[in-house]
Amino acid sequence: MENIKVDSTNQKREIEKRNKQKLFNINKVFNVKEIVSKRYKYKLFYFSRNLEHVLFNEPNPKQETKVYNVEKFNSSLNEPLETYLSQFLPTLENETDLDTQYKESWIFIKERNNSLKRYTNVPLLFNFIQSLISEET
Repeated sequence: MENIKVDSTNQKREIEKRNKQKLFNINKVFNVKEIVSKRYKYKLFYFSRNLEHVLFNEPNPKQETKVYNVEKFNSSLNEPLETYLSQFLPTLENETDLDTQYKESWIFIKERNNSLKRYTNVPLLFNFIQSLISEET
């Protein structure tokens, strides 16, 4: 699915307004590398529409089943979560280092209607955490 279907013009306007605000917020924090006086390293990660869209191809999950479905998925997963999610990581041209992959993944998700497709850069989160651990040792 590469579009959003709505029941009314008003709903369409509200979604457009929300998405403009989200993009503004993302662009504002995207280049932040550290927070609290350079004490904590920072990166922002995404699941295109939402977690359920990436995991189950369910762009509009029912609120009452979200937790159950994710817990069920998690308990039945036969591989590390980052391995499973890596199939939804955008194919990036320059995969040399984490910072480049991170930046390119954000450029990719903001292009055309890529944010409506099943993509996530969350596998890079695991690499980011590992890099922080490596810095400490």
